[in-house]
Amino acid sequence: MSVKHIGLKKITSLSQFCDKLGKDITNDVCREVEKELEACPDCRLFYNTIENTVELYRLSFENRCVTKDMSHRLLKKLKLPENQDEISEEMFDESEKNQ
Repeated sequence: MSVKHIGLKKITSLSQFCDKLGKDITNDVCREVEKELEACPDCRLFYNTIENTVELYRLSFENRCVTKDMSHRLLKKLKLPENQDEISEEMFDESEKNQ
């Protein structure tokens, strides 16, 4: 998945992924992820599915379409730690303050 094969959004996304790992996108770990995504269609599909799910969730949240229950179910389905709910609660509270 070289720069010429993916759009800027994907590069940014992979860059953000590497940032979460505490690595620069040119780091060996990130290069291995990039190679794996190039070589493994199932891995690429999984990565893109998660990326799209997060993006849809983010957009839905911005449009206030996601209820707390939906947020809880999504986090559970993605098998994220329960403390993620606290982050979601904070996001809901912060969003409500801004209105």
